[in-house]
Amino acid sequence: MGEWPFPGDSPEARARRVALAYRTALELVAPHVTAELDERIVQWGQSWIVPRLHIHDPSEWLHVGAAAELLCITPAAVGALRRRGRLPARKDTRGIWQYRTRDITRLSAEPRRRGQQVTDTLHSDGRTTPS
Repeated sequence: MGEWPFPGDSPEARARRVALAYRTALELVAPHVTAELDERIVQWGQSWIVPRLHIHDPSEWLHVGAAAELLCITPAAVGALRRRGRLPARKDTRGIWQYRTRDITRLSAEPRRRGQQVTDTLHSDGRTTPS
């Protein structure tokens, strides 16, 4: 039995990777069934399962929800990274924290640490590889 290839993943992150791998495999075999399930699951508030293309300017500032989505972590975890000095941030005119896309990208490319989740590449055959 092989080791989990993403040692920093939490149990939730592991479950998400497994779900995404199965979703990707189903989409290759039955795209119409996948589309129907995607609609239902999004209605249940679980839109993370539906792949989306994120294109951001490296100098763009994002609020915590978008930063969390790009890093595949919770907004609370983004705040913890900021407090530990791992993710630079600034406050907008309303006093809300913002994170620059280039800093998020840099952080996601760092080696995984226990308990830290970052994005990876999901291939069309269901395999995932670290970014």
